[in-house]
Amino acid sequence: MASKKNRSKILIGIMLILLGIYFLLINLGLWKGIAANIFLVILGAAFIAAFYISGKAVGFLIPGFILTFLSVVLALLQSGLVDEKRYWPLIVTAIGLAFICVYFLGTRKEEVWPLVLGIGLFVLSGLLLATTFELLDWDFWRLMGYFWPVILIFLGIWVLLKPLKS
Repeated sequence: MASKKNRSKILIGIMLILLGIYFLLINLGLWKGIAANIFLVILGAAFIAAFYISGKAVGFLIPGFILTFLSVVLALLQSGLVDEKRYWPLIVTAIGLAFICVYFLGTRKEEVWPLVLGIGLFVLSGLLLATTFELLDWDFWRLMGYFWPVILIFLGIWVLLKPLKS
């Protein structure tokens, strides 16, 4: 019988092949519309199932939720029910929601990185939505271009100092 590690590698290989076929068919214009979104939901569900089969390896849960939520947002945008030009930031929202789900279902509660990343993506998507609805000026993003490197520096310092505390 295959070990959990070997089963995980087999599952990863199969899913990468399926994802590659999916993107190739889309790029060639051979697959469009709802069928493509249904395939993303199925592939996302397969990743989530692999999470449980592999002994709860979080590496499966992340793409599982991202693909599942992303397919829902893409279906909504493609349906014409919402204006793509205004609601495209919902893609960022879907990825943020995926990481929040990973926090609650797949990690130990002391591992807060998925929750922090998910909330950060929610905030980013809110700011992007505010910009697309002209509640926030695009000049804000030019200004942010100066601040995000500073944020990365402080984040790096925090990561380096955190082990010193314990």
